[in-house]
Amino acid sequence: MAELSSDRPRPRLAWALAAALLAATALGRGAPSRPAEERVDRLAVLQDEIVRLRAEMGTLGVREKGLLGEVAHLGAVLNLRAREAQWASLKLDGVRAGLAERRARIAALDAAQSSRRRALAARVREIYERGADVEARRLLGGGSVEAYLEGLHYASFLSQRDAKLLEGWREDGRRLREESGAMAEEERGLERVRTAATSAAAEFEKSRADRARLLEGIQADRAKHQEAIEELERAARELGKLVEAVGGEAHGPVLDVRKFFGLLDWPADGPISAAYGDSVHPRFHTVVRHPGLDIDSPEGASFRAVFDGRVVFASWLHGYGLTAIVDHGNDFVSVYAHASILLVAPGDDVTRGQVLGRVGDTGSLRGAYLYFETRNKGKPVDPLAWLRRR
Repeated sequence: MAELSSDRPRPRLAWALAAALLAATALGRGAPSRPAEERVDRLAVLQDEIVRLRAEMGTLGVREKGLLGEVAHLGAVLNLRAREAQWASLKLDGVRAGLAERRARIAALDAAQSSRRRALAARVREIYERGADVEARRLLGGGSVEAYLEGLHYASFLSQRDAKLLEGWREDGRRLREESGAMAEEERGLERVRTAATSAAAEFEKSRADRARLLEGIQADRAKHQEAIEELERAARELGKLVEAVGGEAHGPVLDVRKFFGLLDWPADGPISAAYGDSVHPRFHTVVRHPGLDIDSPEGASFRAVFDGRVVFASWLHGYGLTAIVDHGNDFVSVYAHASILLVAPGDDVTRGQVLGRVGDTGSLRGAYLYFETRNKGKPVDPLAWLRRR
């Protein structure tokens, strides 16, 4: 037994073989990371929004005329370009992250291959230096039956281990070649996506500049300003007709909204930049009718239903952009305008505080904000009287 033990492989070689085998088990691809899954989900949402916005733009030319129609068109283009730029940027992030993960896998495979290569070289060198006959005698031992059986067991173990090591070396060599080829293709794809992202960002900036020039012209030119005011007044009358047409049906919520006078939740966070009531333009001294509130919420912020009700309108409205109208029963409705996106559809029952959409600047003459209006028996009423104090 002592003779058999003294001829066993050196501990360093045994550890090298074990380490090489252990490295082989640590190279699984693993499940996709949570950020990667969230990125895929966000890309899908953006793609849906892009499809919807393109379809919306296709009908704008028919529905929107005049100066406000031009504002609406440029706003829709800007909204679309913003989504396209976001999609391209997110796609670029995904390609970069995927490329980084692949490079990490290649580095791990390369390190494992180096470890196996050293272990295999040491094993071959040991067998060569000892000679096959000496190796067999060393493993099978000499003298006692116990030594022979132990040597036979150890020889079988070495044979299986060597075979696994060699098989792993060949398999990971194949994987390394595949990963390297895929990385080269991804690097070419990265350049294409980077170019697309740069182009999308440039288109967005151009659309923003075009819209800014138009809005500045309306603010600076008296004739254009007057034209916009007249169109807005016509749009307000059309809104009144729409409210009369869609509201007042017997489908109101169980709770009576009239009992919550002064207690309704605010539709969005942010300061009031324009209160209810007429105002005089500081430069042209024209009277501007304003039957609602302008709430300066940042673009993309959520706006919410102020009370339980049913959505009776959720679409593009001339002069107001993307607009949602909620019927709360008892001839009381609330209006939410200039959204960047609506998350409800006509016929949806909504509850107090439910998100209806995101703040935007569609149809707006001054950028992103939420226009909020309340109407009782078809007539505009001051929303501040109905909202809780804050």
